[in-house]
Amino acid sequence: MILILINLALISLFLFWLFLLVFQRKIPRKSFHPDVSIIAAVYNEKETLPRFLESLEKAGYPGNMEIIIVDDGSTDGSTDGLKASAIIIKTKHRGKCHALNTGLRKAKYDVLLVADADIVVPPGAIEKVVAPLSGKKVGLVSGKVNVFRRGILSWFQRVEYAMTSALLHAHSSFGISLPFVYGAFTAIQKKALEDIGGFQCGTLIEDSDTYVSLLEAGYKIVGSEAVVLTEPAAGFRELFLQRLRWMKGGIQLFFKHWRSFFRGGSLTYMLALFILWPIGTFVTLALNVPEFLKWWQWVPSFFVPYTVNWVTFIGPWVNLFNLPSWGFPIEGTTGILIGVFSSLTVLASQVRENKEFGFGELIAFICFPLYAWVFMGLVGLFAVFGFIIDVFRGH
Repeated sequence: MILILINLALISLFLFWLFLLVFQRKIPRKSFHPDVSIIAAVYNEKETLPRFLESLEKAGYPGNMEIIIVDDGSTDGSTDGLKASAIIIKTKHRGKCHALNTGLRKAKYDVLLVADADIVVPPGAIEKVVAPLSGKKVGLVSGKVNVFRRGILSWFQRVEYAMTSALLHAHSSFGISLPFVYGAFTAIQKKALEDIGGFQCGTLIEDSDTYVSLLEAGYKIVGSEAVVLTEPAAGFRELFLQRLRWMKGGIQLFFKHWRSFFRGGSLTYMLALFILWPIGTFVTLALNVPEFLKWWQWVPSFFVPYTVNWVTFIGPWVNLFNLPSWGFPIEGTTGILIGVFSSLTVLASQVRENKEFGFGELIAFICFPLYAWVFMGLVGLFAVFGFIIDVFRGH
């Protein structure tokens, strides 16, 4: 029964996302060129920081800009010898959130652009990400992010980032406050940040924590057409630890702001996604593994197509046509429909957002359930139990 309820919830969510992606509206562009303070918190990013600063200089923003680099105790000399016209502030290593608040106190302009130092900002991106701040009560605007091609793992990350970027734009086109933001490239009203006491440092995901606090204060969160590129997680360990931080931070975020879950609207929607992401993937994986093993046979002619059916988007479509002969079992039917609707959602997002869809992304798309359900389910397991252990330790 638990699995059926989870399946029905996921079917509803994917249908909602698919509707937004297919019928999204065009977001009108506005001409707005305020003076901007760009803040980047840096920790051991000597290799990427010069490239980031060069891309800012070539971005072609028509308004005034100041660039504030807060070196959060780097040990690799990240900011030593920089020739760019940036304000360099060196601090002890206290974490990204505290570094951003240091930059906030130094910023002289009313519009802030928070950026990671490993991104590349293409021409026109700054103009696109700050323009929606001219709207009434808009406190934060998220840009879109994708990653460079850097091998097999980056294929999956490119599909994932394209999907979330497309969903970001689709939500915004219907006037729905975003269920997530990209902290790597975000424009924020300085006054809005000051109203909530600056960047929120109580969880592992300070960008989303700040976003929730802005929503609680009555500000709107919207998306933009701006797209930047960032470095993908280079190896399996780095990818696992990054997603673990995001998932565990999402659980922390939910319990920090749990009262807002009952306020309805965007806050309920967003907080529900943050708690369901780690718990839902973990529980779904845990409930499906016994079913997978139930029919497993160590015969190559069987387990190869059997495994393909379970961990790729091929399986749901093949099994969809087998349902009549199986008698439409409720668990099997809902599980297959999740696969069908999630594949359509991912496909629609790639059509909308992934302009350089190549062979690698095709392979990643076909095998995406292996990444999104199996890998993320394992990450969710560690996130949930890691959070529980922290609670018992009093952290």
